[in-house]
Amino acid sequence: MTDVNTQPIFIICHARSGSTLLRYILDTHEWVSCQPETEIGRLIKELYEVHTRLARGLTSLQHIPAVVAKSIRELRESYLRPPKIIWCDKSISNLTFLDLLQKSFPDARYIYLYRDCLDFIHSAFEIFNSNNAGSLFKKEIHSSGEAGSINALADLWCRNVERMMKFESDPAFHAIRVTHESIVRQPAATIQRLFDFLQLPVRNDFIENIFKINHQRGHGDPKIIWTNNIELNTVGKGYRIPIHRLHTDKIAAINQLQAALGFRPIDLTVNTAVPAHHRIGSNHPAIRQYTAGLLANIVQEFREILAEQSDQYPDAPPCILHIRDANEARYELSFHPPYVTNSTPASHIRDIISIDFHALLALLDNRTDFTSLQMKWEVFTEGSAKVLGPYLTLFL
Repeated sequence: MTDVNTQPIFIICHARSGSTLLRYILDTHEWVSCQPETEIGRLIKELYEVHTRLARGLTSLQHIPAVVAKSIRELRESYLRPPKIIWCDKSISNLTFLDLLQKSFPDARYIYLYRDCLDFIHSAFEIFNSNNAGSLFKKEIHSSGEAGSINALADLWCRNVERMMKFESDPAFHAIRVTHESIVRQPAATIQRLFDFLQLPVRNDFIENIFKINHQRGHGDPKIIWTNNIELNTVGKGYRIPIHRLHTDKIAAINQLQAALGFRPIDLTVNTAVPAHHRIGSNHPAIRQYTAGLLANIVQEFREILAEQSDQYPDAPPCILHIRDANEARYELSFHPPYVTNSTPASHIRDIISIDFHALLALLDNRTDFTSLQMKWEVFTEGSAKVLGPYLTLFL
């Protein structure tokens, strides 16, 4: 163990990037201690300010980075418990103070963690609506309306990713790039690559131990406390974000960064190209067959309701009902016979109700309401409210 590199490790990311899962992974290693967020970057900034004031006019300031680093090392190392010999810091705010971190710890290892833009936006809304976020994303989500919030979060993602990539590209520092998607989709390969970078051995039973050992609780994703494995369904939820709410120039800026990170570009197919693992019955033929039968019954019910209401809306244009996660089920709804027909993505109709299958069932069963589902992006509408209004009565 004498030749192990014990330089500290810093996770560099923004909120809702999957950093709590990465912290659990690193903390699982017998030699690494990755505790909850310590706001160490803020402390380093305060120490710099204090030392700068004390040294002003008395001595050179060149010694300050080493003095600050010594103070931080002594603090963090005092909480190491054998066999842990390496400390790792996962503080979201470190991104703000990255220049001071690198100045103080030029020999440290830096892990840059990224996440797909739309998945980030979905996760930001999810945590905000769960009341677990405190003031997190309050400024962005309280922007003007739904579109304003989505574009504000996209702006935040772009600014953070640009800053991270700028620092990551500096060859003077020992850094590795990791994505939340790679951790979830290829956990074994990604974990091996990560610990190869850290020059640390990985045991064969490493992954199965991630959620078995005790990790210190603290700030981070609250759902991880009840998690037993790395879950595939945590990626790909960005398809629920209504792409038409994003400004064209914003999409161009996002796609430039998405391409650099190896992520799928954002285009008009995002809301229809539902990832396979989010489709109902993707791994079970019987469930697909059952869903198809259930949908046939629902469609028949809608057909009867539309027929009954046809006299009330004789001039209403048709709309599309898109059940996104049920084998791309798309129906044209009309107040004229035959009332419900199959549709395709090539349809010229632009007034659309998009909904997830489980959300549709919850609506019809009166277990939730339209507004609540909109807040979770499990349903959204596109087009004219005047056209869609009569059709929304199907869900009331």
